[in-house]
Amino acid sequence: MSHEATALAVSAALVEASVNQCARREDDDAPVGVEPIDRQKRIADERDQARALTALGAAMAAGPARAEVLAWATDAARRTTNVEFRGDGLLSLAEIIGGEAGYALAREALAAYRTTENAEERAHQMLFVAKGLPPEEGIAVVREALRSLRDCGGDPGDVELFARRFPRAVAEALWPDAEALPGPARARALAGLARALSDPDRVRAAFAAVEQHIEPYDLNERWTLARLVPHLAAPEARRAAALAPRFGEQATELFEGLIPRLSALGDPAEDLLETLPEASRVRALARSLPFAAEPARLRAWIDEAIRKAEPLDRYGLLFDVGPWFAATGDSYALLAAVGPLSDAGRLSALGFLARRDSAHAPELARRALPLALRFGTAEPNRLLDLVPLARYFPAEGAAAALGFLLDAVASDYRHAALAGDGVSLDKLAPLIAALAGDDGLAGAAREVVQIAAWFP
Repeated sequence: MSHEATALAVSAALVEASVNQCARREDDDAPVGVEPIDRQKRIADERDQARALTALGAAMAAGPARAEVLAWATDAARRTTNVEFRGDGLLSLAEIIGGEAGYALAREALAAYRTTENAEERAHQMLFVAKGLPPEEGIAVVREALRSLRDCGGDPGDVELFARRFPRAVAEALWPDAEALPGPARARALAGLARALSDPDRVRAAFAAVEQHIEPYDLNERWTLARLVPHLAAPEARRAAALAPRFGEQATELFEGLIPRLSALGDPAEDLLETLPEASRVRALARSLPFAAEPARLRAWIDEAIRKAEPLDRYGLLFDVGPWFAATGDSYALLAAVGPLSDAGRLSALGFLARRDSAHAPELARRALPLALRFGTAEPNRLLDLVPLARYFPAEGAAAALGFLLDAVASDYRHAALAGDGVSLDKLAPLIAALAGDDGLAGAAREVVQIAAWFP
């Protein structure tokens, strides 16, 4: 497909989506274009325009055409009336554009977030935006957010949820602020900053704080401990294992993370393995594969466990152990161990492994595509799951996939043609790029801008 044909196909799908939305509206005896239309979200909602244009521009190579598409996206984001959505759109663009222009967009996002009425929500948005600001500004914004959380009765430990995205200089500077927080909030904040810094001394200090404030009935505490596990040294990992039973049934999930961590540190953790049910043990051992002293022996043990499992359990285990088999290039061995699958099961397995096995991704994707095309418009999400692998599709198969998916864009009754939680244009950027390159992406973006002018 040429880039002209791609743009025309996108245009046709968006026009059809517009017509379909008009046809589904109840008129309630009102003139066309008056009350019923005003009551519903427009198909060309500015937020959705921004999201679609951002996705298309992000997939393009640097140059004037990409700059133009991202400028259209910026204009749409600025016209978004909801302040949270406006801030989110501008911050997404800031990350893509980078440099001083990116910092300027992040400051615009911060200005939008500052107008949020709810103090706790506003503080969280400020923690979120810090990642896009220059370090000295990010530090000041996070400190302001922490003060706001304390003043409004929120949990300043929520900084844990955002700290991984902080620039290192921001995380370093905030460590004394986190140490000054009270009780559980201190533990959560230090854990988040320690993960961002990956410094053994900071991890040790953070674990000590978590250990001091463990509350097994608080999900935040379990999540905090689980997220810290991959960074623990051997003594702290063993102490974490001693804490895990306090979380009751949730201890199994902690053990599944602790066993591979201990394996990486040279401890086979056989005592912990013995406490786990069969499926959990298989998952823990699979996660230990990269660190195993005898990986072939471990792999054979996992293969045997899969073969002994019931067919339905065996299929589930494929997804449990797949990431670690795929990371070591053993996708085909895993498929063989699982045995015969239905078309739907084989498609899911091939796509899942292709996204994780870079060495075999081209062949796995080529095997998955015909299966997905067989489901066609009846189950378009199966095709959509393969779109990130579109660069491996043969041209004819890619064109067929785009046709099916644009049909889904045109008929989505949720008015999500441009962006949304189903099949929407923003998710098709890798497929358009594979078929028609930057010219095709720019053409599709141009259609969004032109058709948005008259979308209902």
